[in-house]
Amino acid sequence: VEVVFTVLFVLDLLLRMAVLRKEYFKSAFNLIDTLIVCLSVCSVIAIGDETWSMLNVSSMRLVRLLRIVRTARLARTMRLFAGLRIMVSAVLHVLPILLWAMCYLMVYIVIAALGAQYLLTDFMLDEQQDLTDRQWVWDHFGTSFR
Repeated sequence: VEVVFTVLFVLDLLLRMAVLRKEYFKSAFNLIDTLIVCLSVCSVIAIGDETWSMLNVSSMRLVRLLRIVRTARLARTMRLFAGLRIMVSAVLHVLPILLWAMCYLMVYIVIAALGAQYLLTDFMLDEQQDLTDRQWVWDHFGTSFR
């Protein structure tokens, strides 16, 4: 399956180069597509050839991610995926809001942790409290590195 898609992408690349000629190289997206197709070809060669099998796993993941981006770009141009395009656009517009919401929640988590530490320190240091209770508090709320 991977080889079939790579061949299709290479054919698409060659066809666009033949049609657009010099105009092909004026678009940054076309240059990125060319890079992705070249990396895909290298990936297919690396899978089939055992001398390339020692490639770094993270670089192979990067190649796969770039191919997914290329496929998503292809889907963006198709009218059939208008709903999907709207949904992806909505998710991309929500990401900054989610980032700020996570920062906001992180502040409250830190405040709660500091409050719990303030309230439990006296209990932990009090020798008159039951040792099993103090051990339970230590096991569940002992240090921030747990």
